[in-house]
Amino acid sequence: MNGFLARLSVLTLSAGRGRGPGRGAAAAAATATVIATAAAAAAAALLAACTPAVPPVDPPVQVLTVMARPATNDSVHVFPATVAARHEVQIGFRTGGRVLARQVEVGARVTADQVLGTLDPADYELNRALAADQRQAADIERAQAERDATRFARLGAEGALGTAEHERQQARAEAAAAKVGEADHQLALAQRRASYATLRAPFAGVVTQVQFEPGLVVSEGMPVLTLANPAEAEVVADIPETLQASLPTLVATATPPASAAIHIPLRVREVSPVAQPQGRTVRVRFTPDLHALRPSDRAFLALGRSVDLQLAGGPGTAGTAMQLPAGALVQTSGLPFVFVVDPPGNLLREVPVQVLSYGPASVIVQGIGSDRRVVAAGVQKLHAGQQVLAVPRTGSGQDWASEDTAP
Repeated sequence: MNGFLARLSVLTLSAGRGRGPGRGAAAAAATATVIATAAAAAAAALLAACTPAVPPVDPPVQVLTVMARPATNDSVHVFPATVAARHEVQIGFRTGGRVLARQVEVGARVTADQVLGTLDPADYELNRALAADQRQAADIERAQAERDATRFARLGAEGALGTAEHERQQARAEAAAAKVGEADHQLALAQRRASYATLRAPFAGVVTQVQFEPGLVVSEGMPVLTLANPAEAEVVADIPETLQASLPTLVATATPPASAAIHIPLRVREVSPVAQPQGRTVRVRFTPDLHALRPSDRAFLALGRSVDLQLAGGPGTAGTAMQLPAGALVQTSGLPFVFVVDPPGNLLREVPVQVLSYGPASVIVQGIGSDRRVVAAGVQKLHAGQQVLAVPRTGSGQDWASEDTAP
């Protein structure tokens, strides 16, 4: 830049010397104007080249928002639940081999001692035949040793054979008899191992899981099938650990999704002492009161069916639980959260929450204050730190909480 201005000055002085006094002054003034203009243009170009480019700013995105509503004391907590068997057993073959056939499918009802699957019995049949042959050979050796012992006893009585030789032959006869007993045990063991190639049901139940196919090579004791006892059905659900302490004061019922008029009374049988890392929920197993059910309603407790677990009464969660639209909840691999619009700059912020219950149009959560404005829809396309334009939810869509109680 300085070199460019210096060259312009030299040219201006040279042009002034070649003219008269009057004309030289005018030319110098004009040249100075040109130099100033060129310097300003060069400085502007230099500043433009040194200044970093400003990235374009995305305009704020319009989002529907609602104010979190406190849940009432008489809120009914609803959770998805599953009917499961109290007793489930994983069974497998008592020996290893290649699967030849599988006789059951998932959901099949089986009786006690029913065949569930078979292994290739060729190797076990050979072992059984070998044990049978060894048993026969031992029996022949025993018979020969007994005949020799009888002959040696007669010769000893006649004085033609010494007593020591007779005793040795008697010992050989007894050893041969012991080998027959050993061969009997080997044959029985080979027959039992051959029977292990057939997998049978230990009790009457329902097949809930199958993990083997024909052609698979299984090892001894490897679980290949899960059998459940349908005689004792339970309702299993995962509930927030914040409700664990109040379970004794809550009234638990199960309602089939297709029959909302049926309420099956439940009582808590088992509460897991450890909360699951994701969601901070505890698994609770409820025992249904079968005496309060009609025989026709027991079909709703079939294994594998889904029911709605309802927990009502108790101290409630007023002051700590908030009611939000169902579309405000974001479910990811970690904890669920909602987007809150912070007033300074209208920037989105993720607030982790704990779900207390689900409803058709709303959810009850903990972890957020009642004075927070929450994004109500379109949360899958948003991210934390994004600037938004909050639009309050108005009109008929504002009364989202009443949709849960509508008939």
